[in-house]
Amino acid sequence: MKSGHDLYLIRDKNCLSLFVFLLLPVVAGCGHDSGTGPDPTPALCLDPALLDALDAHAQQLRVAAQLLAGHPGEREAVGFFLFPGLDVQRIAVYAGPLVEACSEPLLYDKYCEDDGLCSRIECTGEGAGWVMHFRLQRRVTGAVDYNAAIVDTAWADGDDGITFEIGSTAGDGDRDWSVAGDGRMDIDSVTVTETYGALAPEGSVVLTLSEEITGTHAGTITVAGQVVAIAERATGRYLPAEGCEFP
Repeated sequence: MKSGHDLYLIRDKNCLSLFVFLLLPVVAGCGHDSGTGPDPTPALCLDPALLDALDAHAQQLRVAAQLLAGHPGEREAVGFFLFPGLDVQRIAVYAGPLVEACSEPLLYDKYCEDDGLCSRIECTGEGAGWVMHFRLQRRVTGAVDYNAAIVDTAWADGDDGITFEIGSTAGDGDRDWSVAGDGRMDIDSVTVTETYGALAPEGSVVLTLSEEITGTHAGTITVAGQVVAIAERATGRYLPAEGCEFP
């Protein structure tokens, strides 16, 4: 076993402030005339505070993609650690330069920081490919309490970008923020899908994000399969869908 401390240095760029927000209930019909959904089910809508929280999280993911673009490779492992309301966040992490490129299956030593975030590099044994694992070392309380949270970022030998998987067990008492998701951050684009299975009583809340770094945005937020917010093409901001506008 090689020592990760000998082979790389951890640097992070926590360049965004954490978003602190009040989580308010999801409401069916929004408490106002929200129109109808398909077939003709009453439209589901998100309270503006909850929509703002997801929008702020999506913006952090976009910035992470921009900061990491062009970095991953044989001698540099990279990643991020971003969850709504979590007090331990990393917008971009760079581990390198590695003393040598990965060439066989190998786990570096785990590296844990004072705030409880641990990282570990794994060489996959497939060329110079690697996976960078991020884990919470302990429960973290705050705007949202997190019992566990993970992010795995992976680079395949010769790739221009990274793929990632995320997951958490989280809740603030009234709302379950547990999430499962995946995506890709490339030189000029980012795609994300996150599913919050128990965030709303009506059904799963799904956030999708797609962006070209040049500034073309797409994505939706759905509740139980109904679209409640759409990413504005020019800015990426998630705006309430028709029938869900609040005064």
